[in-house]
Amino acid sequence: MNRTAVISTVVLLLCGGAMLAAWLLPPGESSPGAQDSPPRPPQPVAHRPAAPAPPRPATAAAAAAVPQAPDRPQDLWRDHPTASPFEAVRWHAEAPQVLVGGRWYDLVSLDGIPAAQILSFCRALDERDWRKRFEQDLYEVLCRMEHEPGQRVKLVVREPGAAAGATRTLENVPMTAENRRAIWWARRK
Repeated sequence: MNRTAVISTVVLLLCGGAMLAAWLLPPGESSPGAQDSPPRPPQPVAHRPAAPAPPRPATAAAAAAVPQAPDRPQDLWRDHPTASPFEAVRWHAEAPQVLVGGRWYDLVSLDGIPAAQILSFCRALDERDWRKRFEQDLYEVLCRMEHEPGQRVKLVVREPGAAAGATRTLENVPMTAENRRAIWWARRK
């Protein structure tokens, strides 16, 4: 047995690859500790063609207009501050109920954007986890809607079960990291 075969056999045995080591040995030889079964030939490896490269923009202006995706999918929702005006969120069918100032409300709008429009945008961004996007990534969702919220927002809300016209406006509701963190923790319980 030549030096390369010995080294390959030792490395494979140390890594738990006794069957692979048997394939590398010449016929009639066995590795230390191997059973008296004949070595199996290696199976052919299926080769897949490489994926085509994405098309490149023709001009520098076109290249600047193409949004760059993060390198890792888990970074997709980490580009903006994590803040929320809600202390908690619960769901009544497809509509969110939000806790603000210790009271539960149906959300009608946020900074003049109807809640239905925000929810529709969340669904378009992430069909599977759209509720999570509303609860935990509201700041980024609003930025993607081209409405960057300030440190305080205006909410139009309605008491749960109240008539459609019985709304209340909550001015200067703070967008805080503490609120968002509380929502994040509540989702893990």
